[in-house]
Amino acid sequence: MQIKVRHKKLRDGRRETVYLDYYDHGLRWLEYLGLYLTGRKAQAETDKETIRLAEDIAAKRRLELASEEHGFAVQAKQKADLIEYCRKQGKSKRSPNTRLVWRNAIDHLEGFTGGPIQFARVKLAVWQWRTYPGSGSGDCRF
Repeated sequence: MQIKVRHKKLRDGRRETVYLDYYDHGLRWLEYLGLYLTGRKAQAETDKETIRLAEDIAAKRRLELASEEHGFAVQAKQKADLIEYCRKQGKSKRSPNTRLVWRNAIDHLEGFTGGPIQFARVKLAVWQWRTYPGSGSGDCRF
């Protein structure tokens, strides 16, 4: 996989947006970083710092991808909240019925876990064998 830092002019013609260009086995996608270059000589040092920041972000993404390829868990992803992640996924869906399904699943998930839970604390065995706390057929230990 290749990750390159690129920039292109915005419609206003004055600034350039900085983004990461991913390429993997014929597939290409972009990640806009919310960083901008001014292109002014007076702010050349600021633009250089922006490019350095973008290169640092690209290096971090390369490290994350290499870690995933070799089976290592990425710390930032392990600390993320599963319920909040599901909430964002549900809100991104266009169909009202799909959003309702996600909302109901999240309600059940919150009832099961009792609140926020990090990905690192989710155990496959818990999801397969346990039921809601207090239901009599098992309990949830997070």
